[in-house]
Parts: sequence; structure tokens; C-alpha cells
Amino acid sequence: MSAGWKNMSLELVYEGSCPVCGGDITLSQLLGVGVCRKCEREGAHKLLRAAHNVDWIFGPLGLKPWGAQRMWARRFIRGESFAMIAPTGSGKTVSAIAFAISNRDPLTGAPRRSLIIVPTATLAYQLEKNFKEVAEKMGRRFVAVHSLSKKPPKEDLLEADIIVTTSASLVRSRDYFRGVKVDSVFVDDVDGFLRRSKAIDTVFEMLGVTEEQLMLAEELIRLKRRRRADLLDDIRLLQERVRLRGKQVIVSGATQSARRTKRVKLLSELVGFSIGTKVSGVRTVIDTYILALRNLDEVLVRVIRRLGRGALIFVQGTENAVRIAELLVSHGINAKAYVRAAQARGLALDR
Repeated sequence: MSAGWKNMSLELVYEGSCPVCGGDITLSQLLGVGVCRKCEREGAHKLLRAAHNVDWIFGPLGLKPWGAQRMWARRFIRGESFAMIAPTGSGKTVSAIAFAISNRDPLTGAPRRSLIIVPTATLAYQLEKNFKEVAEKMGRRFVAVHSLSKKPPKEDLLEADIIVTTSASLVRSRDYFRGVKVDSVFVDDVDGFLRRSKAIDTVFEMLGVTEEQLMLAEELIRLKRRRRADLLDDIRLLQERVRLRGKQVIVSGATQSARRTKRVKLLSELVGFSIGTKVSGVRTVIDTYILALRNLDEVLVRVIRRLGRGALIFVQGTENAVRIAELLVSHGINAKAYVRAAQARGLALDR
């Protein structure tokens, strides 16, 4: 073997395997910084380090994330658009709040603006009450737009880092939201949002979606309907042109079963994943009851303690909800009455 061959070193290259840009990456880069040379020059290896331990995202809220929340956080850090599908009580809403508070460009550190869409004004009010102070301590300007309070001045809306609102407010106050731009959209209870096409249009405007993108997305949908192999290259080229760049849409729900209207299909093409696809799963549910003819309060306290952390109690009437909350608090259980407009909505417990 010649001396030239002896001194030559071969480098193994993995095609399309860079975890950030999807380009080619050598074995030494993969084992070293974890990204290709191009991404290393752009500082993307910092992004991977941030995604390795995501506790810092939930830290301001005093939470320790569980498995699904860690997975969602890593995808959020990478700038992906995706769906958080998990049963009620899995921490989807609080994850959206944590993401919005920590929402910065992973390479430059520049703050990114977030829109959080929730299904009811009551929930919007609760998020404002519980998280506004935390967000502002982290240097994030927080505003909420819902029917339970006056609209903030338009200047505050334009300068806000985090905007919490409802699908109904997006429809009713479309002119108020005009001119407001955001980088990330978090949709809680996606089914309710998808049923309001005007709310989707408002979100398109806030994300900066152009008329050209919408026209190309419509053409892409038409091409996909034809199901022809010779159109695959055209479809891939259109997908690249349609996809939102530098923007992020994260949706959540216990299920996704909304009707796939034209607007829903357009949104799916823009974000790159199928929104509104029905997902079914299995939950551990026990349908049972206790026949308690006397000492109902004692039975309730005993059952809540036995069930453990987290419960919902549905009652009739606001006064009943407040009374039971006070009863549970007197027994050392952290409870709150969750009511609106003199109508009982239930009692949220977290002892």
C-alpha cells in the first residue's frame, strides 16, 4: 500500500441526518457537537444543549415536567409545529404557558411573541390571574383579551410578548387584533378553535401568512386529491414554498375530531402536520358510585383524600360550590370554587 493511502483518513457521512437542518453530517460531528458543520457555524449546537435538559422551561412555574411535557418541550425548542394529544389534566395548558414565558430565539436569544388561544373567557381570566405576575417577573409583557374584562389599550396589545385570548374574541374583535404579529401560536382545545373559520383567518394574519401562500396551499390540496405518482415532485416543491418559516403553531386537545373544512386543510399545509385528525385512545376509567344518605360532607372529604391529588367536583349552584370549597379547605385540602356568572362550573381541587 502506498504512503498516500496510509495517510488518508476516511470520514463516514450520514446523509440527511443532521438533527437540526436535516442535511448531511459526518460521524465525528455527530459524536462531537451533535450537528453538521453548517449548523455549528450558525450556533445550532446551543439549541441541542438547551433541549437536553428542559427543566429550565418549567422552572419559573415551580413545576417538574413529566415525560410527555419533556418531549413537547424538546420539540418546542427545536421550533417544530406539532399537536399535544393527551387526556385532560396532563398539563397541556400549563405547558403552553411555560413555552410562552420562555419563548426566545434559540440562536440569538431574542424574545419571540406568543399567542395563547383558550376555549373560554373563564380560563383566560384564570391564566391571567395565575401567570401574569410570573411572566412579568421574567421580563415578558402579558395581556389578556376576553369578555370578563375591558380590552387593554391597543398599544399594550402591540407591545405584548404574551397574548391570551379566546377563539370567540378573535372573531368578535378582529379589527382590534389587526396589525398584531406573533411568532408562536398555542391553541388549547383545538376542536373549538377549528370550528371558527374567522378565528383561523385572524391567526393567519397574525402569523403573517400571505395571499400567495394561501393560493399555493389551495393548489397543493388540489394536487394531493389527484393521487398521482407523477405529481410527487410538484407536491414536494409546493410544500417547501407553502410551509411557514420561523413560525410555530402548537395545538392541544384530549382528542382531535373537528370537521376538516377548507380553512383547517390550509392551516395543516402551512404548519406541516395534519390538524383535526381523529385520535382515539384508551383511558383507565372506573364508573362507580357511593350511596350516601347521611353525612354527605364527611363522605366527600373521605373520598377526595382517598382519590389523591387532583379532582373535579360538579355541584349545583355557586353557593354550593363555595361552601364545599370552604369545607375542604377546613380539612386541609387545597380547593377552589370554579364559578362564573352565578352558574356552577365545578370545583377544582389540587391538594
